[in-house]
Amino acid sequence: MLLLRTLTAALLINWGLSWAAPCPENVVVSCENLKITVRWDCQGRQPETSFRVKMMSYSTVTHEAITKHSEYDLSHYVWKSKDISLSFLYVTVTALHGGNQSKEVESNTFSFNALRTIATYCILEFPPVFLVVDKTSAVVKFPNPFQFYDEIKQAYKTSADSLLKFTVTSGINLEKDAFCRKAEPTCTTEVTFPDSRENCVTLKGWLIDDQGIDELPINQTQKICGSEKNGNDVTLLIILLCIFGMILSVAVIVICKVKAWTMKSPPLPKLLDVKHSLNQKYVLDEKITAVTIQGSSEKAPHEESGELLQKGLEDSSPFSGRNRKDYNSTDSSVKTETLSMSSEDDEMEYGSPYEFREPVLFRDMGNGDVVIVYTGT
Repeated sequence: MLLLRTLTAALLINWGLSWAAPCPENVVVSCENLKITVRWDCQGRQPETSFRVKMMSYSTVTHEAITKHSEYDLSHYVWKSKDISLSFLYVTVTALHGGNQSKEVESNTFSFNALRTIATYCILEFPPVFLVVDKTSAVVKFPNPFQFYDEIKQAYKTSADSLLKFTVTSGINLEKDAFCRKAEPTCTTEVTFPDSRENCVTLKGWLIDDQGIDELPINQTQKICGSEKNGNDVTLLIILLCIFGMILSVAVIVICKVKAWTMKSPPLPKLLDVKHSLNQKYVLDEKITAVTIQGSSEKAPHEESGELLQKGLEDSSPFSGRNRKDYNSTDSSVKTETLSMSSEDDEMEYGSPYEFREPVLFRDMGNGDVVIVYTGT
């Protein structure tokens, strides 16, 4: 029985070792500018398998994490401080499965410090560099790495007097050194070009801490060339602006015309039909009878008609007082002209076919003449 248990334990140990042996393997750290990544292989891994990742500086663990993936990003932890990024670094990876674990597998060594004896040398890249050329001279400008990269800003946050030293090479080995302090947003310097040489430069640099001891190198750039700046650029700009203005004007005119086509015009007023207006007959509701004006020298043929007219004047005339006495005075040279209507018996004498009617309206004709208007048939 004891022998059986011993054999079972030995088999389990051998199985555990055989499972742990091939996984993980090929642990490699790679650098691409500021990004540092560790990758590894694991054959026959199970869904429950996880990995313990440790970043080491010599024998000190600077960071530890567990992941189920076959790679891990170390960038944030390498750039946690300037000292870590410039130290001697490597990574160990251990596979975990249930209560079992494999042996630690080490990666290649790496650092951003070129003075270290390491397997992988990581190096920074310059931010975008611009070259503005003017005849035989030029201005080199680029964003300050201390401001451009968040990782560099984090690593050098305690070094207030850090600076960038960079060298600009133009022509054939014509070098110029320049400096850019941490607080400056843009780094610039002027360079000159020998005659009959191309207008191109290359840059390389170093980040130096406030003590001037540790240097973090920046990789040399590819050849950067600039076009010559002259008056043609201004002329081209003016031409482009003129073309843009013409296009804009044409667009405005087209839009206005389209709006004019789509908008409905208000209806025009109807024309006056002159012929219809001339041919139209207007019917008066009120019939007006003819009147006769009789002077004061003439006498009414009938006393009855005269008395009625005189009575109508006295009762209905708007004149009163002195004016009324003047009308009744026998001494007056001119009497008020009166209107009379003949009866049917006097039709032959006065030539009026109208009957006598009661006065309806009195009108002052001027010069003291009053007219009585009769209406009806």
